Amino acid sequence: AVYNFQTGHRRDASKYKDFKGERALWFVTKAEWNAKLTIDGVIELLHPSYTLPTPGTTAFSYHSLRNNYIFSAIGDSCTGGQAKYIKQTFSTSLDGIGFWGALVAYYEQPEAVQQVAQAALSKIHNLRPKKLLGTFHTYMTKYQEIRYYAPNHPKAMDDGEKIALLIACVRKDTRFAPIHITVNTLPKIVIG
Repeated sequence: AVYNFQTGHRRDASKYKDFKGERALWFVTKAEWNAKLTIDGVIELLHPSYTLPTPGTTAFSYHSLRNNYIFSAIGDSCTGGQAKYIKQTFSTSLDGIGFWGALVAYYEQPEAVQQVAQAALSKIHNLRPKKLLGTFHTYMTKYQEIRYYAPNHPKAMDDGEKIALLIACVRKDTRFAPIHITVNTLPKIVIG
C-alpha cells in the first residue's frame, strides 16, 4: 500500500487552492480541498469514524505517509490569517488530521458561521434589481455567487426565505414581469 501510494496516482500538493484565512472563503475552499483530497485518496483519514492503525505496522506507515501528505497539501495552501498560525502549531508534528481538525474547529465556530451567513444574507438583501444593471439572469448569477460563498449550514436560509426574498426583489420590477407567475407559484409547490 505504501509503494502504491508513492508510485500510483500522481499527487501534487501545490495544486491545492490557497487560503489566506478569510472566513468568508472558508466553506468554498474547504469544499475544493475535500474534492482534491478525495481524488488524492486520503479523504478517509478525515472522517470521524477513521481509526488509527496500530503503531509499528505497515498499515501505520501507510497512515503516516497519507497523514503527512494532508498536512503538506493543506498546510502549504494556508498563507494567511489564523490558518497560517494554526499551521505553525502543527509544523513539527506534521499531523494532517490534527491540523484539519483545528482548522474546522476555528473556522466553523457557530458564532463565526452565523456571522458569515448574516453577511451573505445582507448582501442578498442589498442586491436589488434596480441597483443591478442587466437582466434577471445577471441578478440570479450574483445571487448564486453570494450563496456559493455563504456557509452551508441549516440556519443560513431555508427555501421559504429564499422564495420570499426573490419575490420581494422582483415584485415591482417590470423587467421581470414574465417570471412573476412562476415565482408566485413557487410557495405553493414548496409548501404543498
